[in-house]
Amino acid sequence: VARRPVLAGSIVLFVGTGLMVAVFFLGTFYLQAAAGYDALTTGLLFLPVAVATMGGAQTAGRAIGPLGVRTVAVIGLLLAGAGLAVAALGSGTTTVVVATSVGSAGLGALFVVASVTSDNQGFLGADAFAKMRPGAAFILLSRAGVVDFDALMDAVRRGHIVAASDVFPDEPLAKDHAVRTL
Repeated sequence: VARRPVLAGSIVLFVGTGLMVAVFFLGTFYLQAAAGYDALTTGLLFLPVAVATMGGAQTAGRAIGPLGVRTVAVIGLLLAGAGLAVAALGSGTTTVVVATSVGSAGLGALFVVASVTSDNQGFLGADAFAKMRPGAAFILLSRAGVVDFDALMDAVRRGHIVAASDVFPDEPLAKDHAVRTL
């Protein structure tokens, strides 16, 4: 049986990815087949959707601190559901593009982008890992600089948490790097 937070996060990402694929796949069919636009125009009509997705991700990245992950995820899913429902039920290019953009902003909140800045360099450190429930899973998929890797490796070594990462502070990862022994 999977740990509840990991399962919940996986489900949210699965739903978000499915909706995002549906937006671009089915949206392309609608704009080209039903609305009669050519490929270039369809691509240009998707620019607001892409910008909204990035905006949602950036906004969510700033909101997670004060609001918490669950609140941001719920708001993102509600925004995505509302926008995509209007797009599905509405008619006309403007309605579909604007509603899809709103829905994509909500989806973007599920794919939070954290840029490394002087304010968040090593932001997730020993204190953050100590507050995690024993046995919790920490998965790092981007921006290694926001994590204090020494603190992360210490928390894993002590058995407090488990972790997986596909990014590291220095890449490529040296063959003798300590993380390879964990």
